[in-house]
Amino acid sequence: MTHHGPTRSIAARSGFWLHRGLARVQGAILILIISLGAPGAVLADTQPPSAPGSLQGIRYSSTAGEILWTAATDDTFVVGYRVVRNGQSLGLRDAQSVYEPALDPGQAYTYRVSAVDRHGNEGAALVVQIAAQRGIRNTGVPAADTGDDGADASADASGGQTGGDSGGDQGSDQGSDTSAGSTGGVADGNLILYRSKKRATLVEGDAEGVSISLSVHRLKADKRAVTLSLVADTERDMLGLRHVFSSKVLASGESRATLNLALDVGVAPLMLHVRHFRIVADDGVSKAEKSLVIDVTPTAAPDVYLLIGQSNMEGYSEVGSRERYPGGQDERVERIRQLNVQPNSPAIFNRDELFTDEAANTKSPIFVPAEDPLHEPRYIGVDGKGATFVGLGLTFAKEASRASTANIYLVPAAWGATGFCANANGNIAWNAAPTSEDFLGGTLLTERALTRLNMTLRETGGVLRGILWHQGGADSNNAGCAATYADNLAKLVRRLRREARVDVRGREARGDEATIPFLLATQSKGDDERGRYSIFHDSKLQVDAAQRSIRSYVAYSDFVNNDDLVPPQYPCGQSSCVHFGADALREQGRRFYAAIQGIWGELGAYHY
Repeated sequence: MTHHGPTRSIAARSGFWLHRGLARVQGAILILIISLGAPGAVLADTQPPSAPGSLQGIRYSSTAGEILWTAATDDTFVVGYRVVRNGQSLGLRDAQSVYEPALDPGQAYTYRVSAVDRHGNEGAALVVQIAAQRGIRNTGVPAADTGDDGADASADASGGQTGGDSGGDQGSDQGSDTSAGSTGGVADGNLILYRSKKRATLVEGDAEGVSISLSVHRLKADKRAVTLSLVADTERDMLGLRHVFSSKVLASGESRATLNLALDVGVAPLMLHVRHFRIVADDGVSKAEKSLVIDVTPTAAPDVYLLIGQSNMEGYSEVGSRERYPGGQDERVERIRQLNVQPNSPAIFNRDELFTDEAANTKSPIFVPAEDPLHEPRYIGVDGKGATFVGLGLTFAKEASRASTANIYLVPAAWGATGFCANANGNIAWNAAPTSEDFLGGTLLTERALTRLNMTLRETGGVLRGILWHQGGADSNNAGCAATYADNLAKLVRRLRREARVDVRGREARGDEATIPFLLATQSKGDDERGRYSIFHDSKLQVDAAQRSIRSYVAYSDFVNNDDLVPPQYPCGQSSCVHFGADALREQGRRFYAAIQGIWGELGAYHY
């Protein structure tokens, strides 16, 4: 059994035990097992879910299509739907559709969909085909019970052409099929190249990768050494890809080699997509080529984002501005989750050691669907949160979810009226290390943020995708704090990047200059009857300049310009225009995501 996620037993604070396991059994099904009860108790359930109520396959264009289905039923509950495309698993999906933006033109694809309940029971499957021609809608039918994960599904679905996942050159194991010559002919009739697969699925982050067996057949007595290479159709197809030949050069007496491909988890999320390559055999005189198509499946590891700063990151919009209702701008989305944090209160965090105590930082359950205000907890037995104002984090996550197949976990760690500067609460500040400067505060908020982040990375197996910072006001009223703001901010970023728990990207993705995007936002310039904030005094101008020049002293960073988010178009938030209103904060969520996309693009991420 190869594990693809954390398997653990956690004693929940409510007195129940929660057992969660994510595993892939010999590359087959991803199973989620949950049991509630006393330690050691097992709830017997052998009843599988029903088949999905209906299944449709639609071809929208030459390269885009979608399958959609209605919900299955179960005597407990359905945790997800197993989706198989052309015999290759796409994992367990908690949605009821799969959108395919990168289909091969003129190629049909066959899908098998079945429901899985919380005890791992899998129901009957339906199969359907996305046709090769645009505008065609197919209806799913019951799958034949062949046990081959849908490899026979073309006959069940419509009898049309399928995608052909792994068919190799006929006779490649023997190297005797002379009809399987090189693409475009053989240069001088000397070389024929065979490969065991012409199409394969590669899972991002799978260390084993995918292996292709190769065989070179020499037709002439002059058996020269043959050099093997992999050539991508575009430079983009090589991004993040590692490929190794077991023998890069085949000596005159050698004819076989293996090509292994693996795809490291990158700085940015991936979508399902296809990459095109050519395997080339060259003896210096003759050359043979074979095409290779790789279907890339993104890692199942969730995307994690850290939210830090002061009140505008917490969200101090107008009271009553939250639109949580169905269809509202702040509606919950099931695949966007959050750490269920304790409220910011000196009464709760009344000792320094509590800032790094996981139990003191969270409520049970420790993860809940993300809901504004993110920095307020959700209580067991209560549907939703009582406060009715919003921040920017949920809108940001909704934007991010459009370009990721993974769940998203937000880690709220901001605290209002805090910065690097000393304040009435003493050590409740954002410094990276203790300092002798009396105008600067302590390090407790930095340590609390790392505690919450590392807890989330550990428990979810997630990938740290970015750090969002909204702060500045608390350091704008002291000349010493303003003068040292850029230096203190750089130290903070270095520590967060260095001490964040290692995730599936590996140790090379940690360190002072690690490729973890850091984004910040400028302060409000709003004016209304409660006060004017459009004119910055000298210290505030110094902080503002440090924020706008962040790219000059912090690698992989950018800032969000909020100068235009002012009344009357964007009303201010609670207490005064130091706080942004709901519309402005939602717009900032969108701008934060645009900024992180820019950094991902600069880093050469595949989809940006």
